Amino acid sequence: MKPIYFSLEDEDKSFMLELYIKYHPLIKYKVYDTVGDCDVVNDLTQEALLKLIPKASLLRTLDRYRITAYVTNTAKHVCFDYIRKEACRNKHYFVGPEEDFASRFQI
Repeated sequence: MKPIYFSLEDEDKSFMLELYIKYHPLIKYKVYDTVGDCDVVNDLTQEALLKLIPKASLLRTLDRYRITAYVTNTAKHVCFDYIRKEACRNKHYFVGPEEDFASRFQI
């Protein structure tokens, strides 16, 4: 299986490179604004950009305003997915014995 980037045509590769250069700071800002955690900003920014790669041919047909909206919405939804996964992970996380349900029962 070839990586996603290498399966693109040359025109799409150059378009995605331009898109990365132009919109990377905006995506990074949007991710930080939504999540507020410096530790995951770069990871979520890269994930948003990876989600845009298969849509390169679609993005090439859009004007710059629609591209901006598409890019920011993609970043926003990547952040929402992350927040949802973290909420689920933290819901099942036990901090100590006073919050551990199993410690209420004596065996």
